[in-house]
Amino acid sequence: MPYHLIYLLGRIFTVSGVASLQRALIIYNPTSGNHSFPQQLDQVTEACHSFGYLPTFYRIGPELEYDQVFKTIDQYQVLFISGGDGSLSRAVNRLLHAKADLPVGIIPSGTANDFATALGLERQPGTAVRRLLAGDVINVDVGQINEQYFVNVASAGVLTTISQEVNNAIKSRLGVTGYYLKGLEHVWQASPIAVNIQGEGFEIEEEVMLFLVLNSTTAGSIRNVAPNASITDGKLDVVILKKCSPAQLVPLLLRAYEGRGAHLNHPLVEYHQTKWVKVTSNDSIKTDIDGEPGPGLPLNIEVMPGRLKLMVPAVK
Repeated sequence: MPYHLIYLLGRIFTVSGVASLQRALIIYNPTSGNHSFPQQLDQVTEACHSFGYLPTFYRIGPELEYDQVFKTIDQYQVLFISGGDGSLSRAVNRLLHAKADLPVGIIPSGTANDFATALGLERQPGTAVRRLLAGDVINVDVGQINEQYFVNVASAGVLTTISQEVNNAIKSRLGVTGYYLKGLEHVWQASPIAVNIQGEGFEIEEEVMLFLVLNSTTAGSIRNVAPNASITDGKLDVVILKKCSPAQLVPLLLRAYEGRGAHLNHPLVEYHQTKWVKVTSNDSIKTDIDGEPGPGLPLNIEVMPGRLKLMVPAVK
């Protein structure tokens, strides 16, 4: 028998003194971020083995899509997802639609990783897996928008479709800077959208530059867009920027990028917490869900409290 097989079998049957391993499914997007995750497979495998898990890697690509692997999701005990917010969102959608109830661990390898950033998750794949397997599993909220789910944010308006428009080559070369460059183009071409937005205790019917419905604190690589947001509070946080000129928009965005939440005190910004949101418009408006194209209006958005089991590092 080849040595590497003897070694692998030895690892499988001696890890933690057990005779067999539980199974971990690891879905990864090889083109996310700087494309480095495929070079880290051995470290991830070693981390899984050390905690008694046998990893199965599933590479997402044009010819290998999510639906195929989720037909056998009941064979696994944990699910890891390596990619950006879009990869995470697509996988969670399949998981929830399959009514599977297994813990999800995030290995952030995308360009922005807004949801992982909000949670302060480790980016080095091997270390990330070790910390998650040594940590806890908590029930966290997700958002539902029409027939889809979102993990981090649903949005529309200026700046909200940038991640859809920046291609993988630019993301790989420039990282978040590519988003910022596209954002400058958006700002100077920005036009308001006419919408009706309703939630618990509020209703707005006017032209706005953008609206965000957040589950976490971070969106668009901006920390503390909604500083009071929590993934366990059973609420969604709504941030609405009213109609304004580019000359007003730029300093307001700079205030938001400072990450202190000061933008929420500006008279052009409305902020609400709610369990549900309804958005209608007579116009055709592009929407975005976790960096991916979202559904057309009207939008019926609600929080699904504790709907997802999420692996998190242990509190030190």
